[in-house]
Amino acid sequence: MNETLVTLSLCICMFTSCFAGYNTFVKDTPKQISENVVEYDNELLSQAKSVLYDYHHQNKCISKSLLHTRQKLTNRYQQYKIMKKDNEFQIPRKYMELRMDEFFEYLQYMPPI
Repeated sequence: MNETLVTLSLCICMFTSCFAGYNTFVKDTPKQISENVVEYDNELLSQAKSVLYDYHHQNKCISKSLLHTRQKLTNRYQQYKIMKKDNEFQIPRKYMELRMDEFFEYLQYMPPI
């Protein structure tokens, strides 16, 4: 009897959590998605600025953080390159080109590791 109640309560909890996740996924509009993209890009660029500042002005050579930031910038640049051909999130092309230029500029300033 107790095992049945525990199993039933776990099934209800799992169904509720899955439904809540699906509900928030369905509610995302293109505007919300583009806002999330802009927020992520801003965080990524501020992280790149911070790492570059630490490297150039404070003589902190943290190769792991430099490598990690370079990898994130490169991946994001490649994502935008692909999205220019297939833009499923309806992000403006002008914005993508501007961000690609910014990412490329930061990648040029990053020191070789």
